[in-house]
Amino acid sequence: MSSKCECNAKMVVKFAGRERYSVSKFFEEHNHELASESEKQFLRSNRCMPDLHMKFVFDANLTNIGPTRAFTIFKAMCGSYGDVGATAVDFKNWARDIKAFIGKHDADMIIQKFKDKNETTDNSFAYEYQTDSSGHLTRIFWVDARGRKSYDLFGDVLSVDATYRTNKYSMVFVPFIGIDNHGKSITFAAVLLDKEDTTNFAWLFEVFLRIMGRPPKCIITDQCPAMRAVIPNIFPKSTIHRFCMWHIVRKFPSKLGTVFCAESPFMEKLKRFVWNDHVTPAEFEESWISTLKEFKLENNH
Repeated sequence: MSSKCECNAKMVVKFAGRERYSVSKFFEEHNHELASESEKQFLRSNRCMPDLHMKFVFDANLTNIGPTRAFTIFKAMCGSYGDVGATAVDFKNWARDIKAFIGKHDADMIIQKFKDKNETTDNSFAYEYQTDSSGHLTRIFWVDARGRKSYDLFGDVLSVDATYRTNKYSMVFVPFIGIDNHGKSITFAAVLLDKEDTTNFAWLFEVFLRIMGRPPKCIITDQCPAMRAVIPNIFPKSTIHRFCMWHIVRKFPSKLGTVFCAESPFMEKLKRFVWNDHVTPAEFEESWISTLKEFKLENNH
């Protein structure tokens, strides 16, 4: 019964014993128009966030999909806004509440998860982390049994790329990547760092060597000055350090000009020997000098 418009429509239910209920009174007649199909989503009795809705919002947030966008996707899955059973505001409020609940303990949660995984896998899952004086997580390394096994088999060449930055925490994601016997990329381990400096990179390389047990024969990185400075101090002299060709080629437009680096005879000839797996150092130098002379770039420093 509604006191707002003095509507007398109501249903009274009484407990009849033995988990049974009976309807004792039922007044069907309303003195107002009923909510339409598109309006029923706003009725309090039709608004709730069951477990399915909450899990959907949570999983969407893990993939950087906000609650408003998640509501639109959920509506498309259900068929209409009225079939969702909640509003976009309900989705946003729940997303806000779960973030407030997690609050400052998200780092504690991931460390506890890693600890539990380490204990349940007989230490085959390994991790290390450090915090600053305020207790904030500054760096964390982790590797599972599959990553360790893959490194034992295919770890002669190691690629370390520190160009990925997470959106939410502004931390640098650094994967340790290799190539398997099928020519496919595989991830050995991973690290999150609060910044790219020599202290952080020295720590991650020391942890990597200690946990993985051996150095690679060759390590490939981007042109990060901090990594370049610490690698000779951490890895043995037998480990060769090289820059990633993709990062080098990506800088061509800024170094040589966008017009010159467009699809031109120069780029075609350059790619022919730059991306050649079978060229010898002597052949590369010969092709490089020949290309510079052909395009009159000998004095372009």
